[in-house]
Formats: sequence, structure tokens, C-alpha cells
Amino acid sequence: MLESSLYSLSYVVSSYLNGGYDYTRMGNSHQLIAPYSVYKTADDKWVVIGVATNSQFDHFCEVIGIPNSEGKFDTNALRLENRKELDDLINLTLKTDGFTLNKLVQTLTQNSIPFSEINSISSLFDNPTIQNMEGQLLTSVQSKNYGRELRFVKNPIRYEKMRNIEPGDSPVLGEHTE
Repeated sequence: MLESSLYSLSYVVSSYLNGGYDYTRMGNSHQLIAPYSVYKTADDKWVVIGVATNSQFDHFCEVIGIPNSEGKFDTNALRLENRKELDDLINLTLKTDGFTLNKLVQTLTQNSIPFSEINSISSLFDNPTIQNMEGQLLTSVQSKNYGRELRFVKNPIRYEKMRNIEPGDSPVLGEHTE
């Protein structure tokens, strides 16, 4: 787990190890790319939009109707320098131009602009992919403590030549204390 966590920060770690740069916390925004953050849609849903190149950015602005503000956003370096203004402009455009989640997903998908919806846990299970894989992703146990079936996410790490242990009911007070 430690190695996976460290690897997921590879560009940040490399910047530190090779340049001594210690990044500050930025929430969900990317340190080196703008716009690359979380944005709110007109219907109060959330998406991550990540526009990494100048040509992607120009296309993104054209598609959702953002003016370039006198060259303030011409390059990624300028977009980073003016990040707050750019993020505010994107949020304002999404809200005032009526970009609901469905409209934004359709627009960005049709125009090959990188993004991802941010799902609630309940909406995750409305996803057809999750529904089709439910038997592979979830398991359950009949609980005598709760008097009903309890459902759990299966451990995604499975070994071909090793028996995977399925969860069992938790012991009641005093059980297994010979």
C-alpha cells in the first residue's frame, strides 16, 4: 500500500527528489496544469476537468464559450499564474450558461475533452458497468448480529493459486474466547 501511494504521487516526488521543490496543498487541483480541477455544474453536481495542452484549452474554451481574456490564458504558465480567475470563469460559465451535468458530459464527450463525473456512492451503483460487475465486486454475509444480510466490497487483490477468504459474520460478545 505504501508503494502504491508513493507511486501515485510520482511527479510530485520526482520534483522533490530532483529539484527540491516541495509542493503545497492544493485540494483537488493539479499543481502543474490549469485548468485541472473540480468544477460545479448548473444543477449542483461536480466534475473534474483536466485540460493539459494549449490546443485542448483553446478547444475547451470554444466549446463552452469562454473568452481568452486578453491573452491571460494563452499558455499553461499563464493559466497557472491566473488560476483563480480561470477557475472562477469556468465555474461562472457552467452555472450561467446552464451546463447541467448531463449537458456538460455530452458536450465534453462529443468534443474529446478530458473530464470525469464525480459520483456519490449511491450514484455509483446506478452505473451500468458497476451493475454488470456487481457479482465480481461485492460479496455478502448473513449476519446473526443484525438479523439480515450485510453487503461488502470484495478485496480487488486476488491470486490464482491462493484461496481468497470471504468475510464472515463478526463474533458476538464472548464468542471465540475459549
